[in-house]
Amino acid sequence: MIQSRTVQETLHNKRRDAQVLASKLRLDYKSGAPIELDDVKLLSMARDANKFRFRVPIEKCVWGHGWRYLPGEHPFINFYFLEESLDEFYQKFCPANFLEGITFDSKNRNKSVPKRFWIDKIIPDTPLCEGGLNEEVYGKKTHGPVHPKKLELEKSRLRTVQKSIRTYGYDPLISDHDLYGHFLVKKDDFLFVVIGGAHRSAALVDLGWTTLPAVFLMGLYSMPRIVSEWNLDFLSGIAYSEEELPIIQTVFHAYFDEDLREKRRRRLGTWMESARAKVTPAAASSIVVF
Repeated sequence: MIQSRTVQETLHNKRRDAQVLASKLRLDYKSGAPIELDDVKLLSMARDANKFRFRVPIEKCVWGHGWRYLPGEHPFINFYFLEESLDEFYQKFCPANFLEGITFDSKNRNKSVPKRFWIDKIIPDTPLCEGGLNEEVYGKKTHGPVHPKKLELEKSRLRTVQKSIRTYGYDPLISDHDLYGHFLVKKDDFLFVVIGGAHRSAALVDLGWTTLPAVFLMGLYSMPRIVSEWNLDFLSGIAYSEEELPIIQTVFHAYFDEDLREKRRRRLGTWMESARAKVTPAAASSIVVF
């Protein structure tokens, strides 16, 4: 156990050092103007795309089970309106698998979901241990249930990062912390899935940013830049069986589904209202509008 942790820490340090060096060399893509679909196509294919920092409109940024980085559409952003709303999120949003979580359909609770999604590595990572809390024991930040220590850790991180940005501003070139992820592209639409920097992204949106400065990582942290419908078919029979392809397609399309997006809004609104009622019982009949 000790040896495994030492190896993990060594790899983490190497990754961190490589990314710190890379961050110092990155350029602002399009002089910092918001990217569009044509830019996504160029960035996803260009050999030197990881040398750029690009600005993604917040309405195109998504996290976890389809939560958009907009007020009323993300549990972390809602936290800044009412901290107790995060308690409700982790208590009420407890999907059995990713398919149930992203579709909000309990019928998918018992379905077998492929372990290797399109972004997974061939060699799986060891379980995350953020703040010294192993996610297999204390829970994941993307959904409940979570241990009280994990809940407090997430709250602390959200408070700390917002205070830091509010006080000192946010410049990834100075802080050595870039937001990163990958694109989903469906016909003439795209989304950017935030993989690293979920707390910073929420804090930036709450502080009024309209775009998020993101990058593609290189080296040990590298990952696919883009996932399209074509990629799903291409990986069928390789990363998952042909019989499992419909499940993968359902997950992919759920990110773009406006009906599901509205359902997420309503659920977050309900959880916010429930949290407000517990904090101030007289407000039980009030309605939260974003």
